[in-house]
Formats: sequence, structure tokens, C-alpha cells
Amino acid sequence: MTKILHLLTERDTDIGNHLLTLLPAYSSCYTPQVLLPNNSPLLYLLENAGIPVDTYTEIRRVKNHIRQLRPDILHTHSFIADRVTGKYGRVHTQHTLPDIGRFARLLYGLGDRVIATTNAVQDNLSAMGVPDIRLVYDGTDIVQHYSQQQVMQLRQKLDIPQDYFVVLFLGTLTPEFEFVLESAREMPYNVILLVTNASHEMREQAKKLRNVRFIDCDHSLILSITNVQLCCHNTQDQILPQLLAGMSARIPTICNNFDRYIVQDKQNGLVVPANDAQALDDAITMLKDDDALYKTLSERAWSYYSTRFTTQKMVDETEKTYRELIK
Repeated sequence: MTKILHLLTERDTDIGNHLLTLLPAYSSCYTPQVLLPNNSPLLYLLENAGIPVDTYTEIRRVKNHIRQLRPDILHTHSFIADRVTGKYGRVHTQHTLPDIGRFARLLYGLGDRVIATTNAVQDNLSAMGVPDIRLVYDGTDIVQHYSQQQVMQLRQKLDIPQDYFVVLFLGTLTPEFEFVLESAREMPYNVILLVTNASHEMREQAKKLRNVRFIDCDHSLILSITNVQLCCHNTQDQILPQLLAGMSARIPTICNNFDRYIVQDKQNGLVVPANDAQALDDAITMLKDDDALYKTLSERAWSYYSTRFTTQKMVDETEKTYRELIK
């Protein structure tokens, strides 16, 4: 058995979904464990999922914990790898665009292998001189399906007639996305915009619109009534799990400035200019009215998911990196 120790710091609170998807899907020859701060919000989630965890109180004591746990491979997710050298293979996964100034000082302490989770992260690391970067996109399980009765109950709760077209905004609606509400004002009467998170200011503005609904329930249930998912955020890592879940449910995406490996114009979605309410409105109307185009993008959304973004794909690529270190 090969023991994989994932080392987290206080900065790694946003990778819970990544770990909860990856670790339980490891092949039987790998034994995962997580070492994280004793006050980490991820502690309960990982324990509840049955993942072995150990905690530390001070970063300077991490070496002692690692020495006691004796991993075959140490897998880090923050800029700490340079402090924890030892007789084990080291893998570092970079989930977000790095801070260039801070990162430059740590280039040679990341690990034996470096993984980037998006093309943008890989490009940034390459520009900083990091060699031989592995691109391993996050994966996700196929979204859960719900009964027709459950779907109808949710539509009734939100006052959405059965034949209305539903657009789901991914992420948090903040003032920088005011053009989304501008577009909503011009949408046809039978198009509904769903929002799961919003700033107070935007929530107050949205209350004045007849076709905006706020919803707070399981994401997979929300997808059961969604026709199109709308992604206007540049912080891809924060909304990627939701976007991939939508793709697994055959839902096309409308976006701007996103990774072309994930969403490609007229392939599995539509790409529109940023901050352009009219272009956004036109794209939504096009998908609502053009059944043939919608069907094509829907099927390709599934194709992109099934060939690129499954949990098994992520696990296979990660384990391939491990095997290179334990030959």
C-alpha cells in the first residue's frame, strides 16, 4: 500500500470539494490521509466522509507530524513544500492563479511534480519558470437525477411554469455583474434567472425584477430545472465544480473569458463579450428559440464532461503522477 499524505494550511479552505471527490475514489493500492490545521473548516467535512485526518496547531510542528505519519508521497496544495523536505516523493497541486512575487521565491521548493488544475494556472506557472507542469483538471461525479414529481414541486415553489426557460447564474452576484440584471430586465416574459448567492445590494435590485428567483437548495436539484448555466466569473476554481456538474446534466453554458478547454463557443456553449447585457440577452434568446442549436450544445456538454471531467479521469491522471515517483 502506498500512503498519500495531503498537507493543507489555513489557506486551503476552498479545496474541500476537490479532496472530497478525489480521495474516496483512489485505487485500492493508495491509502489517503490529510494533515490540516486543528481549526480548519474542512476538518468536519473530511471526517464525516470517512477520510483519515490528523491535525496540527502550529505550522512549525508540521515536520514532526510528517515524520510520525511516514508517507510515501506528500501532496501539498499551498506554498509550504519548501519547508517539508524528506525521504518521500512530493507533489504540489496549484488550484488558483499564484501570487507572482510570493511564488517566485518558492519556485524550487514546490515538489518533484507540479500539477495545475486549469490551463490558466499552467500558463502562469510556465511563465514563472516552473518546469514540466502536469495539467489535471478537476473532475466530478454525474449529477443526481430527481423524479418528475420533485422537479414539479420545485418549479411550483419558485412559481416557474413548466414551459418557462430557466437560466442559472453560477457564483455570487455582485455589483461587477450588474449587466446580468440589465439583461434580465430585457429577457422575454418566459425566461427566469435563478440566483443562489448575491450581495445585499444586488439582492435588493433583483427584488424589483419579476423574473429573478433566489434559491437555496442542493445544487443538483437546482440543475433539474435549469436549461442554461451562466458563468461570468473569472475565478474559475471557485465555480468549476458547479459548472462541470451542469455539463454532466447536459446543460449548455454561456460564459465570457473562460478556459476554452472547458467551454468552447458553439461547441458546448456560447461565449459572449464581458459586461455586454445585450449580447447576453441575445445568447439566451438564441438558445431558447433554436431547438436544434440547443440540442447540439446539450449533447456536446455531455461529451465534454464524459471525456474530460469525470472523477475517474482526475483520479487516473493524479495516480499516474504518483506512480512516476514510486517506481
